[in-house]
Amino acid sequence: MEKATFSLPCPSRNGDEYAPSFEGYYDPSQRWNGWVAPLFSRGIFDKIIEYYFNEEFNTEEDIEYLEEFRDLETAKTSLNVSMHGSLYSFGSYCLCWSVDKEDDEMGTVYLMEEK
Repeated sequence: MEKATFSLPCPSRNGDEYAPSFEGYYDPSQRWNGWVAPLFSRGIFDKIIEYYFNEEFNTEEDIEYLEEFRDLETAKTSLNVSMHGSLYSFGSYCLCWSVDKEDDEMGTVYLMEEK
């Protein structure tokens, strides 16, 4: 597993110029329709939920579309990282997550906190 930051190639909903990026892990050899399948710590999973389910900035249709990825129990994987615990999927094999590159223009970057 490699550590990186990931973003969904969609416009930012909270007035930022660019959509946010979320730090997590992925297996570079695994792809879904060409997209990566990232996994996130619980803290980052919570930040994703906070961002994409904020009714002030997201449409009802967008929230409804993402609802199936919100459940903590189904999102939890059998994988974990010793420093951050269990890893969680937020639409990893359904949404078009991309790996950020150094020269990407990014919005807010959410990083994992050290325990």
